[in-house]
Amino acid sequence: MDARFAVTATRPARRSAGRRPADRASAWGQGSSGSRRGFTLVEMLTVIVIIGILASLITGAVIAAKRKAMNALTGIELNQFDAALKAYKERHAEYPPDFSGLNSDRARWAVIRHLEKAFPRYRVPGATLNDKWTNLTTSLAKYGVSLNDLDPSAALVFWLGGLPDGAGSTRLIGFSANARDPFDIGTDPNNNSIHDAGEEVGSRLPSLFEFKPERLKLVDGMLRYFPDIGGSGENAPYVYFRAGSGGYNFLPVPAFASTAHPEWGATGPCRDTRVPLPGSDPPFDWANRDSFQIRAAGLDGIFGIGVLFPAGEDYTDATYDDQTNFSGGTLEDKM
Repeated sequence: MDARFAVTATRPARRSAGRRPADRASAWGQGSSGSRRGFTLVEMLTVIVIIGILASLITGAVIAAKRKAMNALTGIELNQFDAALKAYKERHAEYPPDFSGLNSDRARWAVIRHLEKAFPRYRVPGATLNDKWTNLTTSLAKYGVSLNDLDPSAALVFWLGGLPDGAGSTRLIGFSANARDPFDIGTDPNNNSIHDAGEEVGSRLPSLFEFKPERLKLVDGMLRYFPDIGGSGENAPYVYFRAGSGGYNFLPVPAFASTAHPEWGATGPCRDTRVPLPGSDPPFDWANRDSFQIRAAGLDGIFGIGVLFPAGEDYTDATYDDQTNFSGGTLEDKM
């Protein structure tokens, strides 16, 4: 009796231990051959579509983040220019002219008077306006600067960076520390008053803005400074507009917007649509009417001609991503 019980009790264990691999596979829900089922074509296509959607979402987010970062960098640099011009005023008693309309007597007198106020011991030689302008032209030509070709897109480099180290150079050396002549070259060891590359040029006033050499470019013979748009294309330079006693109405022509650059477009100082000015056309006061405006073309590298800030009623496609030193972002951001 005890022996039969022992045999019966051990039989299930022997059957379990002796089960064949095929039997185990069957118990796990697999086929008798032990092979596993692969992906169907529909499943593979579904996965590919999902990966594509995720990739496009990530790419779009990366591009948007990059554009936002580049806009932020331009905004920071505009604020730095703003601070540099205010430091210029502290040093030289007023903001510098923007070189608008240098073919007019009024604009030429503005440049001469500013130089004599900024450097009180300096007087532009000459008895008449034409004499003074001719002598000033000669002084700047020693540095490779063509006075008559200066304009609002070259003004920031000239006033904040000073003079270049000779014709064709993108190296800025500032103005001379000679109180009687900011354009004094100094002399070389042989006491020759001829400026050559690498020649001693005397002590210089420090620049008020740190221009990055790789973004200083000679365009039409003048040094201009370009925003960093991360290699997304050819950009337009920063443009500076100086207000007069009545806002920006003193300009003999619509400033930089008088002629459109073939690559950069055209622009001008902005009106503030939040401040009515009856009798003006358009009927709004100027933004920063007592100081200055600085404008950047944005990531498209083209200025828009729209100037009604922040309403944007006259904006063109190229205007929306423009930035200024008073907009706190793109013009579109403030609409």
